[in-house]
Amino acid sequence: MGNILLTLISTFCLAIGILLVKKRNHNRKNKFAFYFYIYITLVLFFTYFISDYFTGDGINEAVLYHLKYGLEGAGFLEYLWLISIVVSSLIIINIILFQKNKNQNQKVINKSGAVKLHCVLILSIASNPATIDLHDYFKSDSDTYNLKVITTPINIDTAKSEKNFIKFSDFYIEPSIEKIGESEKNLVVIYAESLERSYFDQNQFPGLIKHLRELETVSINFTNINQVYSTGFTIGGLTASQCGIPLIAPSGGNSMSGMDQFLPSAVCLGDLLRSSGYKLKYFGGAKLNFAGKGKLFTSHSFDEVYGLTELKPKLKDQNYQSYWGVHDDSLLEIVYNDFLNSSKTNEKFGIFLLTLDTHHPRGHINKSCEQIKYKNGKNAILNSIACSDLLISNFINKIKQSKYAENTIIVVLSDHLAMNNTAYTQLSEINRNNLLMIIDPSREEAKTIDKLGSTMDIGPTIMPYIGHKVDLGLGRDLLDSNVTNINQKLIHNNLRNWKKEITSFWDFPRIKNQLGIDIENDRISIDDRNFDIPILIELDTKLKTMLYFDADLNTNDSKIESGTSIDPNNYFLLIDRCSNVHRIAPYLKGSNYCFVTGKGNKIFHATKLTKNLTLDVTSIKFKLNIHNGFDAARVAHAGGGINGKTYTNSIEALDLNYQDGFRYFEIDFSFTTDNKMVCLHDWEDSFSRSFGLASTGKISESDFVELVNTKSKFKKCTAKSLAMWMRSHPDALIITDIKEQNIQGLKQLLKILPNAKNRVIPQIYFPENLKPIKKLGFEKIIWTLYKYSGSKNDILNVLDNNRHPIAVTMPIGRAKTDLPFLLDRMNIPSYVHTINDAELAKKYMFINGVTEIYTDFLSPGACCSELK
Repeated sequence: MGNILLTLISTFCLAIGILLVKKRNHNRKNKFAFYFYIYITLVLFFTYFISDYFTGDGINEAVLYHLKYGLEGAGFLEYLWLISIVVSSLIIINIILFQKNKNQNQKVINKSGAVKLHCVLILSIASNPATIDLHDYFKSDSDTYNLKVITTPINIDTAKSEKNFIKFSDFYIEPSIEKIGESEKNLVVIYAESLERSYFDQNQFPGLIKHLRELETVSINFTNINQVYSTGFTIGGLTASQCGIPLIAPSGGNSMSGMDQFLPSAVCLGDLLRSSGYKLKYFGGAKLNFAGKGKLFTSHSFDEVYGLTELKPKLKDQNYQSYWGVHDDSLLEIVYNDFLNSSKTNEKFGIFLLTLDTHHPRGHINKSCEQIKYKNGKNAILNSIACSDLLISNFINKIKQSKYAENTIIVVLSDHLAMNNTAYTQLSEINRNNLLMIIDPSREEAKTIDKLGSTMDIGPTIMPYIGHKVDLGLGRDLLDSNVTNINQKLIHNNLRNWKKEITSFWDFPRIKNQLGIDIENDRISIDDRNFDIPILIELDTKLKTMLYFDADLNTNDSKIESGTSIDPNNYFLLIDRCSNVHRIAPYLKGSNYCFVTGKGNKIFHATKLTKNLTLDVTSIKFKLNIHNGFDAARVAHAGGGINGKTYTNSIEALDLNYQDGFRYFEIDFSFTTDNKMVCLHDWEDSFSRSFGLASTGKISESDFVELVNTKSKFKKCTAKSLAMWMRSHPDALIITDIKEQNIQGLKQLLKILPNAKNRVIPQIYFPENLKPIKKLGFEKIIWTLYKYSGSKNDILNVLDNNRHPIAVTMPIGRAKTDLPFLLDRMNIPSYVHTINDAELAKKYMFINGVTEIYTDFLSPGACCSELK
């Protein structure tokens, strides 16, 4: 059902509703409801048509991202007429509906008619195109799929119909950079605002693109660069090309404007280039704070980042700019001069710039192009495109004619397909693709590549030209013969299904050392990161945070009362004006900042802040009524049992037991002869049971992998394959059992496993291990007692002086004593191992006071629910 049909249905229902409301009398309660429905429908229409005015695609991920992030820095003056119409219309509608409801009499004439009217107006809301767009978007957030690993090309239609979607980890490649060849060249990347390849179509736009068409004869041209999910707006296209992933911000209406970093856990092109000694710069005519462009580049290793504010001092005429920012003729002149200066230094460099004057809906003609007209000059955006074609080509030719050309690679690409502009009808009539051209002045090679790609592929594709091979997330080198269109489609079609994995790159911080509240500068610090206040911080027992900023804080803090905005098992810290906090803490008033802590809908502390405040972890836990900080959960022993087998330490066991509800997985690790870590209990009995071979002692990692592939029923993991599994299961934690060289093994895991300090729980065997492992930075520790011969009092004395989140695991003999009760008094969780009988589990947990168990088969979701 198209949006035109939906609009007609919604409009028809609305018109019928308005007519019936006017013709029939209803009681005030009903009539208020009717006018409310009418108002909501009209607001939805306004929202849809305004969104469609900008995007040409209704309410999509671009609209929702900008609402989440904020609109600061946007060129609002260009749309002043639209803003005036919308605001005036809403005011008039409010006045009319208020007067109609105010003057309504109380007489009820037709009760059955009221019911029908409710239905008609609700249908008007339900069929509204804005409602449908929002439903489709948020439905994809909540959909779940049965995941099936696909390692070979399959029929796309079959995959869709059977919902056999691939795992993120099957296609996400950890970013890396490797030098290839002798020379390393400099890089100039031109993001041309909305200048898609479709404008090159001679049938639809004859003679529009002249100069870039000439450059096609000496460049590598890519003709099939699709626009994929969540890359169809400037910051989305920039993120995809820089980081190899689409831009998906955390859901929940969260305004990302208060974030201090942009995708802090992602490794992006800038990070890789910087690690190879490149000096990096970004130039863009608009304000850096719009949509977070500045944070994207500063968060990912760019040395210098210039937007409107930073470029103004470099302008000959500081008043010469458009509603959005610096005109392209000024920008390109500034960048070319910087290119010359950078080239003289003999340092490797990368310059990235974003043009502006082809911004929808009409573009902006600069002084250099006042005489340029396309055809009769009546289509404003096409005049701007013709101007951009000339200016960008002149800029490229100046570099080509410079004495530094031989050592420079030039790339020009569109940041995204054009949104709704004055040529949008013509664009909609043809196949549309993004622009990507690579120009090597030293070779002037002409080639056309029609392989399917997206802006996520930009980094891996262009980097070999400057002497580097790059892996970058979901991006692929489009010149690599091993990259197929079928596998590209698998990536493109599954991006929506990977929202959870992709949003994990935003990495809200854990509070590891301290929280600082700076009321003078309206910000807080969490360790070394800074965020704007007012702010609502949701925390779990690990002090891992979810942050909500001022754009939606009023929605969230009001819901603290009902406990609906925060997981009832989670805690919160709220720093906001006392006048806002007054709703949940009535005795707090005034314009100062107030500080509130609680859990769910309960308030623990609420105070007015009269000066800056710094809280260490102990103080935070005290205010949140958290003490030990170790959140105990059931542990899958040796990865958990599978098909009646134990000690497999296998990927299959991890997958099965993850599905059964486990999130804590104990894994046995052993060292190979080449000092690599593999998932094996020992090189004697366990080795023989696993492979059906007599043990001859340790073997190398490669030999181990070969045996796993040829002699084992299960895919026993290595540290590397475990890292890939953890990446696709971001809420899983690994508990280590390293029986020899424990410290050395943990140091190795810190380098290999993702977020190891937070997601790996080391097991220590003796008290003297505690201090060095704390120094390694692991968030939690388990002390397992099966090797320790000390007394109960020795154990308690060690733990009495410990302030680190810790749990104690013990064999059955110690679990039968009062040690679990004594640990519980100290708020220290305890485990007993290994329990596979439900009755025994009940005994130790209900009678002996043990907190949880290590088990092969008693999963949290399938067994012993009464133990929870």
